[in-house]
Amino acid sequence: MATHSRWEWSERIKDVEREFLAAQQAGTTFLDTVHSDPSVLLGDVRVRDVRAMVDHLEGTYLIRLFAAFEAGLRTYWATIRDTIPPARDLIDGLAAQRGVPDDVRDSVHAVREYRNSLVHEAGEVTEEVLIGVARRRLLTFFSRLPERW
Repeated sequence: MATHSRWEWSERIKDVEREFLAAQQAGTTFLDTVHSDPSVLLGDVRVRDVRAMVDHLEGTYLIRLFAAFEAGLRTYWATIRDTIPPARDLIDGLAAQRGVPDDVRDSVHAVREYRNSLVHEAGEVTEEVLIGVARRRLLTFFSRLPERW
């Protein structure tokens, strides 16, 4: 059976944030380029499409960041339970089992709710959570898991 570690999953979450930072830099540079020379755009892509991509990068990567966090939680959960709970119940169950403080659990739910608002666009409006804030909140929760499982 595969062995997982808290460090491994924490690094996966950090990797997503670093990818976002790289994509943000690339997107900003490309946007500057297409403003100067729109002829570099291929196919039916317009300057406004590049602007929309840059504007939506953080939300896109926040969705990926939370997905990495949830995947890590689920690998641990599978070692203690034979169920597949919804994300809310997974977080609540692990918070109770691992003694996660309520404020930490609630801050992770705020990230989950913001992620849901991005995924389900017409969903409930929630407060924006920037990717750096989300990473800190998720890793704080993750730090309560065992070192290896």
